[in-house]
Amino acid sequence: MIKYDIQFVIPICLIGKYRKRFLYFKNNGLFNVKNQKVLLTFLCETNEKELCCDGWHENIDAELIHCPHNQESAKVYYYLSNFQESRINEARWIAKIDDDSLTDVDDLVNQLDEFGDYQKEFYFAAEVLNNIEPEELKLIYEFNLQKWFDRQIDGPYVSHEVEGSFLSQKTMQTIYQNEQARNFLKRRSEIKQGYTDIALACAARICKIYPLQAPFANSHSVVGDLSFFGGKLSHIHYFAPDINNSICKLFSECLHNKKPSAVVEEFYNKKYIFLEDKKN
Repeated sequence: MIKYDIQFVIPICLIGKYRKRFLYFKNNGLFNVKNQKVLLTFLCETNEKELCCDGWHENIDAELIHCPHNQESAKVYYYLSNFQESRINEARWIAKIDDDSLTDVDDLVNQLDEFGDYQKEFYFAAEVLNNIEPEELKLIYEFNLQKWFDRQIDGPYVSHEVEGSFLSQKTMQTIYQNEQARNFLKRRSEIKQGYTDIALACAARICKIYPLQAPFANSHSVVGDLSFFGGKLSHIHYFAPDINNSICKLFSECLHNKKPSAVVEEFYNKKYIFLEDKKN
């Protein structure tokens, strides 16, 4: 039974600078929810349920999944490999994002419905990259999938998402109905290092599903292209106060109507180039 338009799966850390990052995300990271029904699934090694689950928009439900590991990819693959198949039907779309991101929720769901169909196999990526990491390469040979590399001139590589993916309900169903794909994710969960961007793409490729570049998402901090400023993007990445506090503060003030329209126009006109600036 469908309960949500979209589920966001988000690995988080609440220690040190990452606690500040999460608090900024909670106040600014998901906006313009409107009538969309949303489930937030936070993956964390600590158990601060009240901080993570309370205080969201009335259309947002939040849950905290306690993970036994403090490494980001280990959290994600632990969750994916222990995902209850019965829950796949709860959300039309499943997004895997990070807490250093901004998302226009209503616009994202509308664009997913425009460019895709949750009842068909769609796998959108904030960016598509062709490469491979040692952790996944080892498993590809372990699962006897090296035939993927046979026709690659510049290989070996796998086409995979970077910093964000958006999967249809049908894609998740297909992956979890494929024993080899599920076993691949389970084995990857046992490796406590590496990135979160490749193994899910490998599981999808086992099912002959490939990532598509999303026209509505970007893996970089191109904040001026957000729909909030009249741009085409519903989702961007690499936007957090521990990266550039001054611009994050300015965006928050715009979002919460504490800055005049002239400043919003400056964002739209790309006045603010988001570069790493940890001094701020």
